[in-house]
Amino acid sequence: MVPPFPLPGSFDWLVGIFKAHQKWKEIDHKTQRLYEQGLALFANHELKDGTRAGSKQISQFTKRLCRRGYAKLLVVEEKDADGNIVERERRRFANAAMSACRRAWFVGQRAQEKHAPAVNPFSRMGPKTRSPGQAVWETPTATWDELLAFRTAARSLGYGSVATAALVAWEWLQREEHVFGAFEITHYLPKERPNSVKIVHPKNGEEAWWPLFDETGESLFSRTDGRA
Repeated sequence: MVPPFPLPGSFDWLVGIFKAHQKWKEIDHKTQRLYEQGLALFANHELKDGTRAGSKQISQFTKRLCRRGYAKLLVVEEKDADGNIVERERRRFANAAMSACRRAWFVGQRAQEKHAPAVNPFSRMGPKTRSPGQAVWETPTATWDELLAFRTAARSLGYGSVATAALVAWEWLQREEHVFGAFEITHYLPKERPNSVKIVHPKNGEEAWWPLFDETGESLFSRTDGRA
């Protein structure tokens, strides 16, 4: 929905400045995807006059406008099992969108000081908490049974690689970008280390060899679901 050539001074333009900046290149790919989703979520929401928020000039942005945008992103309507329209809160996504917009504004303003207001209207719009010390976007830890259920569902849909990746992430404490971006087949049981796998952490460049069998030759990662 973003025009090919965003109007200078618009929020779309500011996002373009951010994504062309060196600061964007320093962000890991997973966070980049989250930022892109958040920025698009805010930019594409419709204002009262029927226009996109992204097309609006940033010189006209106020904290009130940003709060209204946040409130609109916070609640979505959807149908329940009976076909009734119900409202669902998606606070984690709304908070993530505000964080992405705040970062884009800070970076864009420093890069275009003459054209971007210094006051960031997205500042001080941090996550609310449901209880002391618990952020609302806190993700509950998955259980082993949930992992097995996920793997079963993924395989039934033909996504065997995703099922394996989930297991690798669980057992070897890897992030998804590490599994798909850094792990190579040569890291698994190479000739020089036939009983180990090499774990790579791209964020800090550290490498470690992880044993797959104990001293008796017993597998350290035997599967209860009968699959790798």
